[in-house]
Amino acid sequence: MLAVVKMPHTDLSIRGEYIPEDLLEELRIKYGVSNVMVSDDEWIDVRETDWYRKMQQDFTPSVMLRFCRQEEHWTQKTLAEKLGIDKHVVSEMERGVRPISLKMARALGKVFGYSYKNFLPED
Repeated sequence: MLAVVKMPHTDLSIRGEYIPEDLLEELRIKYGVSNVMVSDDEWIDVRETDWYRKMQQDFTPSVMLRFCRQEEHWTQKTLAEKLGIDKHVVSEMERGVRPISLKMARALGKVFGYSYKNFLPED
């Protein structure tokens, strides 16, 4: 699904990428973005789309961790050193073998500059 957000002098296209809730909130605050165009004359809230619900479902804490690490171009070893843990712990968290604790989520949030909630499962 192609979602296009129209703003004065700017178009923001989203082509299948996940957008974390805190980033959507920042866009809403800074630019007033909250709706997407689904046809030439129909606008709906992005959170009401099947695409968004599927992305939310598929974007687990372990996927978020791997995504953030790769965005920084860090190896698992580099991230482990920044967190003061062993590399195999990072690997296990990314594979979903080891759950991410609240303490670890807070450390990950600090390292990546995201809300720690992005690294915890939704209730």
